[in-house]
Amino acid sequence: MTKVHVYSEYGKLREIIIGRPLEEDDPLWDWGPGMDEEFSWMTEDNLKKFKSGAGKPFAEVFPERFTKTREQMDGFKKALEDEGIIVHQVPKLQHEDRNYINRGVEQMYPRDVWCTAGDTVMVSSLRMPWKRKQQFAMAPFYMDLMRKSEAKYLSAPQATTDILSARTHEAEKYSVLFDGGDFFVNGNEIYIGQGHGSNALGAKFVQDMLGDQFKVFPLQLSKSALHLDCTISLIRDGVGIICRDWLISDLPDSIKDWTWIEATAEEAVMLGVNGLPVAPNRIMFDPYHARLVNELKVHDVEVVEVPYDQVASWGGSMRCSTQPVYREDI
Repeated sequence: MTKVHVYSEYGKLREIIIGRPLEEDDPLWDWGPGMDEEFSWMTEDNLKKFKSGAGKPFAEVFPERFTKTREQMDGFKKALEDEGIIVHQVPKLQHEDRNYINRGVEQMYPRDVWCTAGDTVMVSSLRMPWKRKQQFAMAPFYMDLMRKSEAKYLSAPQATTDILSARTHEAEKYSVLFDGGDFFVNGNEIYIGQGHGSNALGAKFVQDMLGDQFKVFPLQLSKSALHLDCTISLIRDGVGIICRDWLISDLPDSIKDWTWIEATAEEAVMLGVNGLPVAPNRIMFDPYHARLVNELKVHDVEVVEVPYDQVASWGGSMRCSTQPVYREDI
């Protein structure tokens, strides 16, 4: 089946890429000037541990969370396979690719690294330097599809490494920034969050590359929101989840009158909005968020409960852990 085809957030999922669980030798990223401001979305406890443990293995700094994270990611993979979905797992970065730009290695969240719309896959331009290297792990997969004309594959101009430095605000003025966590597809509309991940130049680049087939809508986020997919989720035509405290822009006309399940900022910071729709009106969701699970069921949404709180504790949940390859049309 392998070909790229993504025109929605909730069409029946047929094929997907998922993240790689942490391994013993995966180190936390180096910390430098400018990073504190960009990580204002992170919990205070996490921030302290990441800074103090910079360069050390995840397994050493967070031994208990390391083990539980692996278990939950394995459980998520099985749950997807049980749905009949073809699953590709990101392979481990090898050789010098592991040291590209920053020594940190974390491959749990492939959503950030690519933006997929229709049959086009765009390599993101990311603020976080240790994430940029992740594109190399899946390059053979996407290059093969490009060779067979089963996908268009292109890359954004990469942001200057000054984007996470004492010169970050100046660097923002001439850096294209867009991140898959900010990127939503809804038919012929694309919604791109504006904040920690993506900027106006990123939205302009996406519009230029996709052309008239799609209309791009930039949506401004609060500083508390890492990405758009921490703020909204589209579950079926007319129903979604939203943390209104984190969205500054008005919703586009096509979805503003939807029925929105309201998530609190406290739920959103624990990734309560970040489930994974696997079919129209069917979503994988972390039972840690019991109130939201109940609200979904009240709205007649089928919920596949998959424990994922330990994975979410690093800053990304189920949508973050995936990259769609093929969704059926609505």
